[in-house]
Amino acid sequence: MDDDPVFTGLLKDRLESGGYSSSVSFSLKSAEENIKATNYRYIILDINLPDGDGLDFVERMPELFSGSIIIVVSAFLNSKKRQKAESLGVHKIFEKPCSPTILLREIDIVHNRKE
Repeated sequence: MDDDPVFTGLLKDRLESGGYSSSVSFSLKSAEENIKATNYRYIILDINLPDGDGLDFVERMPELFSGSIIIVVSAFLNSKKRQKAESLGVHKIFEKPCSPTILLREIDIVHNRKE
């Protein structure tokens, strides 16, 4: 979930070249529809989206994220947001700008630990 089409396009390409299937949501509304339709193992989430706060979304609808590993990538991080992310069980927090290669590496690490 991210509202930046350039970043999401690069990230999607990088994930797919790494062997992961992916989909993109540019808003919380479309993310909710996608998550309800698909059981995602990993969710990469921005905090500041056009229709709300990504962390508030996770807090309001925890059942949607059950079993998913959440990674936050945002330019709008402060200590309060970091604490909230940690309290919601977010696996890792990255500050933008962040390279899609770094995110792929983190997913690979987690994926290899789970196998």
